[in-house]
Amino acid sequence: MKKKLDSTEAMKKVLDIETPIIIQSDSGTEFLNGAFQRLLTSKGVRHITVEVGDHKRQGIIERFNRTLENIIALYQEARRTNTYIDVLEDIVYNYNHTYHRGINGIPQQLYLGNPSTGTMNVKIKKNAIGVGDKVRLLKTRQAFRKGYEPKYSHSIYKVISGNGYSYFIADDDGNILPKAYKYYELQRIESTQRFHTESRQREPRMTNKERRNKRELEELVSLKLAKRTFNVLRIGIRIHQKNKNN
Repeated sequence: MKKKLDSTEAMKKVLDIETPIIIQSDSGTEFLNGAFQRLLTSKGVRHITVEVGDHKRQGIIERFNRTLENIIALYQEARRTNTYIDVLEDIVYNYNHTYHRGINGIPQQLYLGNPSTGTMNVKIKKNAIGVGDKVRLLKTRQAFRKGYEPKYSHSIYKVISGNGYSYFIADDDGNILPKAYKYYELQRIESTQRFHTESRQREPRMTNKERRNKRELEELVSLKLAKRTFNVLRIGIRIHQKNKNN
């Protein structure tokens, strides 16, 4: 469902059944187009977004997708078939009536037992970031980034405004960045001390050829030292034997 019209029509059907307080999606145009946004505004639904492909910020739905895919794969393997659409409703029913450790209960029972139909009580963690604070910005996750490399920017920003969830920040020159950043994308710092932790400030990485040449050079030096040590020992033995004969 990537077309703008498709996503808007699908959301209309959802809102006809029940109106959520807040929804979260990626920042694709199928969710940020005018028709979709007007629909949410007319229903009083708050919309928050994350970057496309940022699966860590879409934890709940990504975990659901993974579970659903696993169930479908098991069904297809057991029945030796590539189709599943005819049993999709049964699979979803089974999912909603199975115990989930993440919520310590069965989704259907929790849904029916909640005093406010269709909602669940959540504990909102108090955010320590405030206007005027100095922060670092979370870097975009790279597929092959080393674990020891810093997760947050070397540059330091100042929080200009915010609502407790998203914030606008400015650089050292006072230029306000165009987009608002979520609280989990910012790291509050107590000091403005700058550490040389950026990869570009360390020694440049060697190519495979340079690394191989360095290893061969070290082996050559080690071999020369070994030969020199052997020659010294051999000379020492000769001197000792000569003195002994005299």
